[in-house]
Formats: sequence, C-alpha cells, structure tokens
Amino acid sequence: MPDALLEPVGLGATESALYLHVLSTPRCTTTQLAEAVGATPAQVRPALRRLVESGLIARIGGRPARYTAAPPGAAFDALAERRHQELEELRGHLRELAVRYQGATANSPGDLIELVEGPLAMRDRVEQLQLGAEREMLVVDCPPYFSATANDNPIEEQLLRRGVACRVIYDAAALEMPGRMEFV
Repeated sequence: MPDALLEPVGLGATESALYLHVLSTPRCTTTQLAEAVGATPAQVRPALRRLVESGLIARIGGRPARYTAAPPGAAFDALAERRHQELEELRGHLRELAVRYQGATANSPGDLIELVEGPLAMRDRVEQLQLGAEREMLVVDCPPYFSATANDNPIEEQLLRRGVACRVIYDAAALEMPGRMEFV
C-alpha cells in the first residue's frame, strides 16, 4: 500500500499509515497507534482527529480512547463526494474571479491592438497569455527576443504537464542560434 494512500482526499502519509493500521487492527489506543507508525501519541493526535473528522475512523468511548475504521467503501465514497463538492465550489469561485479579471483587464470594443511597451511588460504579458492557455498554445518563434534566455520557457513545460498542446513555427534564424535545437 502506498504511503500517501489518502493524499487524493487531502490527507497525508501519517493519516494513511494510521488508517491502514486501524483498518487491520481495530480498537487500537492512541499509544498503540503511535507505536505502530513510529511516533509519539502527541504527534498522532492531530492526524487521528483529521481521520475522525473525515469519517474514515471513529473514536470509541471509554478510557483509554480506542479507534475503529469505518467500512472503507462507504467512508471513501462519502469522503470523495465531499471533496468533489469542495472542488465544484472552488470552480464556481474561480469562474467569478475570471469574470472579475476579465472586467479589470477588458479593453473597449474599439481597441483591436494592445500596446505593450518595454521588455519587462512584454515578458509579463506573454507569461499571462501562456498561463491562460487551456487547450492549445500557438506560437511563432523568431528573433529578436525580449529575454536573454530565449532557450528556457518553464511556463511552456508547465503547460505541457497540464495537457495543453504547444505548437510552434520556428524562424530559420532562431534555429541557427547556439543551443537552440536542444530546446526545440
């Protein structure tokens, strides 16, 4: 079992280890659980609290307190559904922020050209445009460049990891630059 089994639902390695131990050894005390994961009771209490709050384990009354796991199917379904609702709520907030952003940066309908002056302003605008790409980024790559490091574009790498297609038409002069072919 992976150490970060519960990471997709916002819980870490400690919670994962504790959950797996409670699942296989019900009615454990805090001290037993701490020993099982190589920690102190004080270190595992916050993780146990998060597991109880998430519904994956339950605290059994009495002294000392003991813990038992909820049935995994039902517990994970409820937890995944709650996480899904949180993400949908976040998407709603992001849509509102996008509308605000567009309103703040919108030009009048008569503005067909955006004037960007200076190397720093150009770099910032290009980065904004790149970060805004959702499906595809189309580029014409030709000198002169506004950045001295034309061979390095970490935002393009980030877009590729996100699944955004990047298609580039390269000017012949750009490909003749030293080290440029390794970047292509």
